[in-house]
Amino acid sequence: MDPGLDYAMPRNRSMVQNGLRLRWVFLCLVMMLPACTALKPGPEAIQGVKARQQLAALESWRINGRVGVRSADESWQAGLVWNHDRGVDRLYLSGPFGQGALSIKISGGYIRVASADGTVEESEDPVQMLESILGVTVPVQALRYWLLGLSDPDAAGDSEYDRMGRMVKLNQLGWVTRYEDYRIVQQWYVPRKLSVANESTTVKLVIDDWLFPDSGAGDTASH
Repeated sequence: MDPGLDYAMPRNRSMVQNGLRLRWVFLCLVMMLPACTALKPGPEAIQGVKARQQLAALESWRINGRVGVRSADESWQAGLVWNHDRGVDRLYLSGPFGQGALSIKISGGYIRVASADGTVEESEDPVQMLESILGVTVPVQALRYWLLGLSDPDAAGDSEYDRMGRMVKLNQLGWVTRYEDYRIVQQWYVPRKLSVANESTTVKLVIDDWLFPDSGAGDTASH
């Protein structure tokens, strides 16, 4: 056999092996790229007691979302816009009422309800009026805290939190609130999906957008 061939054959094998190794390294790097992208850290959020204190101190906020109510006698769904501004709550419900709209203003013990047909009703008993209009009792004055993942400071309650300090369950005023999903908006975790229930009524809320006018920030990040 030609000595030159004896030398050339192992050299060729070595070149092939090196080529295969390079291909494997390249393939491994390509396969790792999606994993590296998936592990990219998301926006950081303030957690625990500090976050709850900051949310409780907000004087203004706004949500856009949907609400569903179910009881033995009533069942309906509606679009929901809720503006809270320095002790005054304005709710806009669209969907199941007449031509599809109710405007509700609550300030302390005063409530004003305007319907799409121009009818306006006023009362100094918000709970009773809401029950007569909506067909169910809705704890709207406490709900403005529960929406933020907070307990009503004026009532006793039992709460549970996850490892990130977010409320997952609240038992207060005869209602049980369960938080199913949160999202990050500005520097806070805020609820995206929750349910509020007592023995006779269940209220489910999905919050699509949050806006915090005082901080100049809106729904900038999610999930």
